[in-house]
Amino acid sequence: MVGISAKSTKILVYADSAVFSGAESLLCEVVSGLAADPRFEVAFVAPESSTDLVDALRAATGNDPEASVPAQPLPLAALHLYDPRRRKSIAATLSGIDADVMLLNLPSAEYGATPLLETGALAFPVVGLMHISRTMAELGFRLGSIRTVLTRHAVRNLESVCVVCAESGRHYASNWSSPDVKITVVRLPAPVIRPGDQLLGRRDLGLPEQGTLIGMAGRLTVRQKGQDIFVDAAAQLIRDRPDLKFVLAGEGKDRARIEKMIADRGLEQKFLLLGQVENMSAFLDAIDLIVIPSRFEGLPLIALEALAAGVPGVTASVDGLCDVWPPQWRVEPEQPGQLARSLGALLDAGESAQADLVQSGRKQMKDLSSSDPSVDVADALERALQ
Repeated sequence: MVGISAKSTKILVYADSAVFSGAESLLCEVVSGLAADPRFEVAFVAPESSTDLVDALRAATGNDPEASVPAQPLPLAALHLYDPRRRKSIAATLSGIDADVMLLNLPSAEYGATPLLETGALAFPVVGLMHISRTMAELGFRLGSIRTVLTRHAVRNLESVCVVCAESGRHYASNWSSPDVKITVVRLPAPVIRPGDQLLGRRDLGLPEQGTLIGMAGRLTVRQKGQDIFVDAAAQLIRDRPDLKFVLAGEGKDRARIEKMIADRGLEQKFLLLGQVENMSAFLDAIDLIVIPSRFEGLPLIALEALAAGVPGVTASVDGLCDVWPPQWRVEPEQPGQLARSLGALLDAGESAQADLVQSGRKQMKDLSSSDPSVDVADALERALQ
């Protein structure tokens, strides 16, 4: 039996994302903890073109990449798993790397799974770190049924999988799992954000110093994050609350689409788009309520950060948000009317009810986060080796 001995186990981290998102941020935090553990030697491969990812993994491991691998395109991701040129390049890379176990970055089941098809080149077990475990058919994506079949063929080669919330674990078990696959729910990094001064936060970001601000933070990808639902809810809210303003933090491919939606609803004077915000503490200090209207998620870090910062709000009842956000302040996804009504009710509820929401969420969050998110992943790697 192979076991972990001090300074002897080599982990190969494989990440082929074309974009740097929350999944990659978590991966890098986990890798940093693994690299600091004297039991492990950590190497990584990543696309040379994904400079943010390469730089973050270099900082986490203290090493340069072992090799560059081709990035997986995101649109219709499952089809790109089978690109023969990508597969040939990946197989050649893997056959030349000595490792004991692989940690595979899987933002979703179909995004990042190509190495699992190269069983001839994989001389070591593979542990996946997965965020979205629902199928593309469930989520209503184009060619969803075909993509699900293609993805299932790949992920069946996982030795074990780490998921970021219990809800994702349940989805994985029903959608992808075989009896031999071990599913581990891993804790996310404990937020280091603390409540701060609202006026200073608004000044730091150039936001209005007076009035109520309702905010949303996340990559500008409407299909997942639901900025369109937020805009429609805002249009309903201001009918009775014309003094409200709304702020979006984040950048992404759908910025122009969101700007057009805002303009079409006559909300140009009500919405402020900040772009990418590095100082998330200032953003959370600045807003009065947060909105997380996602159609699907793993467990978004912004939900934990908002609770840590003492910001109440309303979220969609999807995936990991169900594990951490109080049910009375969640709404069904894709329901802007429900979202608007719940936001209005929360505004009217007063400080005591808002504080109760935050306190309830913090209690639920306590068991879902850790000061060292690598610990649970290290345990999964050890079990895979055994």
